[in-house]
Amino acid sequence: MTSERKTEQQPPGLVENPQEGVMPDEIALAAMLIDRMSKKLEVYGDTDDEFVVRLRQIKELSGLQDGAEVIYPGSSTHVGVARVFGKEHVTHVDPDEKAMVAMSDAGYLTETCTIEDYRPEQPADAIIALNSYGKPTQELIGALVRPGGIVVANNHTHWAAALNEQEGLTLMGAIFPNYYGPDAKLLSPGEVPEGACEIAKAFYIIGKGGRVTMGSPDHYTFMDDEPRYPDALFIFQRQQA
Repeated sequence: MTSERKTEQQPPGLVENPQEGVMPDEIALAAMLIDRMSKKLEVYGDTDDEFVVRLRQIKELSGLQDGAEVIYPGSSTHVGVARVFGKEHVTHVDPDEKAMVAMSDAGYLTETCTIEDYRPEQPADAIIALNSYGKPTQELIGALVRPGGIVVANNHTHWAAALNEQEGLTLMGAIFPNYYGPDAKLLSPGEVPEGACEIAKAFYIIGKGGRVTMGSPDHYTFMDDEPRYPDALFIFQRQQA
């Protein structure tokens, strides 16, 4: 009589030998992601990097005084704005609860919500939006920024394009062509190139092997809306009532 060894049934999806299903690189990536998600977030940006240096220039240009109240939407755990305006004067607004807990534990002002849902007791003196989410509508800016206040935004998430089309805002200048390069400089309104805030159509071709190259309006596989200068910092002022 032949005896059969009873084996335990593996849970669905579990592969004993990684080479039979899940590759080692995928296992390592999953482990890394789990490790990152389990760790407490840390604040960053508390140095005089390029962004902080340019923001100091903007503060001087705009006439914002020490003690100005500033809103920083979509900040995550970045504290560069607070380095310029003071941690007791910058409210970091982000729906990421984990990020806001880390910021609050480090002594920074936080609001755990989207910028669309945030309403301060009094409109702020400025909004600094770097790669921020949401859409800066006229109603939103009116609720968050006082008349005469300042809105600074780059165009990576199309904020600058939306602000430039908005009634009641005046372009004061820009850090151009980006805020981090060696050729970055502060431009007056008349020096900012025409159409700098625009979102342009970009055309691409997918070739053999999935290689992507630039196309044209007459020959393309897909197109995308892309800002002309995604990392320039555009400075707007809300007109007085």
